[in-house]
Amino acid sequence: MPPLQIYQLKITLNDIEPPIWRRIQIPDTSTFWDLHSYIQDAFGWTNSHMHKFTCIDAHTDKPVVFGIPFEPELEDDAPVLPGWERKINQFIEGKTGRIEYTYDLGDNWRHTVELEEILAPVKGFKYPFCGDGESAYSGRIRPLFRWESGHRSDGNPAGIPI
Repeated sequence: MPPLQIYQLKITLNDIEPPIWRRIQIPDTSTFWDLHSYIQDAFGWTNSHMHKFTCIDAHTDKPVVFGIPFEPELEDDAPVLPGWERKINQFIEGKTGRIEYTYDLGDNWRHTVELEEILAPVKGFKYPFCGDGESAYSGRIRPLFRWESGHRSDGNPAGIPI
């Protein structure tokens, strides 16, 4: 079944000049794990570090963290909830139109994921899709893939350029 809505997101790597960013279009039914996979592919990374998403719960105004749960968690940290169990559409609309994505929890590459537009899907178009970006960007407009067991969903092994 095709998605009912498409989210156009801008993902910007924080605290770096010149700006490094990507613009992607994804189904609104995507999970946090799906979004992580699409970001990895859009930036050309190999999914070789831990990650987390931090967003604000619209009902409680408290941070909620999604990623791969790990032990032990520090006392001050919010628990990490499984990213594959929650859809981003529950956390990215309205006043929660921004999510923080951290890749490589040692170096803390922080990104802002911003909802730019909610679009109607184009019939026959393949989503997810990377349509724009800047700095270290190949300029190719192309479909994105999901990471599954160390390989992209199109069968391309991790780390092999396409």
